[in-house]
Amino acid sequence: EMADVPALCVLFPQPGPGGMPLTVHKFASVSAAKRRAEGLVADVQAAVRVASEKGDGILFPPDPDAVSAHIAAAVRAKNMPAPPPRPAPQHVVIFDIDAPTARKRPWAANVAGFSSAHRAAYFVLHVCRTAQTRLNYCWWGAFDPGSGPTSARPQCRVDGTGAYDQALPVRDLAALTAEATPPGGAA
Repeated sequence: EMADVPALCVLFPQPGPGGMPLTVHKFASVSAAKRRAEGLVADVQAAVRVASEKGDGILFPPDPDAVSAHIAAAVRAKNMPAPPPRPAPQHVVIFDIDAPTARKRPWAANVAGFSSAHRAAYFVLHVCRTAQTRLNYCWWGAFDPGSGPTSARPQCRVDGTGAYDQALPVRDLAALTAEATPPGGAA
């Protein structure tokens, strides 16, 4: 059934007194993630993203309900095989880059999911190095392995000046580079 696709609900930082920090919640279904984002402005205050069929990489908004219903009907009628299961990513990276000349797309949030810490850290390094002065922020969070619906624990946050959040486990470039090195040391 299509409703069982794991999904994330990203709650974006809200400025001003009492503004919430960036938070990512993991849910077992798209409908549960949508309920968490209900009442918030899509892709401004909150974004729902589904686990990727390809594994690690950029996560996209869920298919429209009509498309999901059409696919589910085709699977029930045995006109197509059921989609393979999609595991929820254990690590999530949210980033914001100034890209005034980029093609506009219907979603504004840049959300990526990864299966391991070193892959997430490597992606954070990539984003920071390629965006440079255009980077507004890059945030990495991790879910506890085997956890159900929960919030990601922040691991690293780099702002547009290249400053690292000192209250998080990954506090500088050296620590990020060490995290980006896979077990065994091969890149």
